[in-house]
Amino acid sequence: MVSEKIIKRSLQSGMIVLSAVGLQTLIRFATQVALARMLEPVHFGVLAFASLVAMFFNNFTNIHGDKYIIKEKEDAHQKLDNAFTLELLLSIIFIVFVVSIAPLLMKILGKPDLTIFVQFLSISFLYNPLGKPRSLLEKELSFFKAKFPWVLAQLVGGIVGVTLAYYNFGIWSLLWWRISTLGMEIVIIWLVAPYRPKLAFNKSIIQGVLGFGWPLLGSSVLVFVYSNIDYYFVGYLLGEEQLGYYWLAFQTSHYFLNIRDAINSVVLPAITKMDNETEINSTFNKLTAITALIYIYPTIIILFYGGELIEIVFGEKWIPATTAFQIFMVLTTLRAMTSYWDPILLYTGKTMIQLYMTIYRVVMVSIFVYYLSRAYGINGAATGVFIANITGIILMAIVIKKYVMKLNYKVFSIIFANILILLVTYIGVVALTDISAIYNMIIILSILSIITYYQIRKNLDRTVLSWILGKRIKSN
Repeated sequence: MVSEKIIKRSLQSGMIVLSAVGLQTLIRFATQVALARMLEPVHFGVLAFASLVAMFFNNFTNIHGDKYIIKEKEDAHQKLDNAFTLELLLSIIFIVFVVSIAPLLMKILGKPDLTIFVQFLSISFLYNPLGKPRSLLEKELSFFKAKFPWVLAQLVGGIVGVTLAYYNFGIWSLLWWRISTLGMEIVIIWLVAPYRPKLAFNKSIIQGVLGFGWPLLGSSVLVFVYSNIDYYFVGYLLGEEQLGYYWLAFQTSHYFLNIRDAINSVVLPAITKMDNETEINSTFNKLTAITALIYIYPTIIILFYGGELIEIVFGEKWIPATTAFQIFMVLTTLRAMTSYWDPILLYTGKTMIQLYMTIYRVVMVSIFVYYLSRAYGINGAATGVFIANITGIILMAIVIKKYVMKLNYKVFSIIFANILILLVTYIGVVALTDISAIYNMIIILSILSIITYYQIRKNLDRTVLSWILGKRIKSN
């Protein structure tokens, strides 16, 4: 079938992207582990809160000129010059604005001692315009040149951060880790790019960039609020140390989303080549089942042994992050399994649904995180994020089924069956934490065996299974 060929091509392309993303993720994670062992949780909490404030304003400096350049077919260099000029101007304006307003703003937020850190992070606003030459590499499909600067930059930035932490620079080692990583990437991009932008101002081109980019800018601001409002409440209500635990739990679990991103990057181009909804249904059933298989294994392991893993990797002082880490890992799995709905919305042109759902999540996260974090600390905050997302998943399933595309029920059964498995497993973990390790292992193996049988027999045909294993399985 055509859909099977497209799935195979998508999996192969996704693995190529995943290899590139995986290397930079490994470097970044190793750096985070080293810094977590050398620094205190409060340092990470300070970084999280200062970044929250500074990066909010950073959204207004990115008019998404790179996407405009990739989309356009003619005069790429001229359009790059104008997009670069526009974003450089916006970056300078907002750097000056943030440096000026930071003392008053941080006083209002109750964190005046973090003012200098917010001001320092505003330097990163220059990354948006200076990184624009990468769009030419992506436009020409030179993905190696587009990706490897970030990998090398992660390595250099990690060395800078760890070295400063070794010499007891505290929070500044984290700040310079971030800034040096961005700066190194820009240097490499300018060295390898086929064309370096210059200042230019063409009214018609600027209008084209603005017309294309303003809606994306608005959406990115809203997504930023949704993705970071929990950091604000935790930092404001519980303090920097607890925010440090919360930040580590969230960041560590969401490293796993890189797998999702690698696969998802090729899903939209794949479904645009399909002829009918039947093929799309088949593709989404299989991709959802594959993603469930990939994610549910580490998630169940983390539900049983999250505390031990946190202690071994990051050190004993980070154990308070365990429960939040486990909750976020379950959420990561659910987000990964439902991520293929976004290409459906783009394919059908129903992008306003994404906007409405983002608004819904902003409201729900704000309500649940505020009240639950006050009552139950960082574990309550993580639970609030989980509740907001799980209700959003259920609502999105109803909306897509009724108003977007007649996806068959199998894809929904895969998702909600795995939700049920994870919830039952989590409840079981609470009840079984005191039994011996051998019984724990038997329970884990039994659960994973049932899941594997369910996913393969009910959702994956032999052809797709053979792609996962990397070889053809001969029919009996």
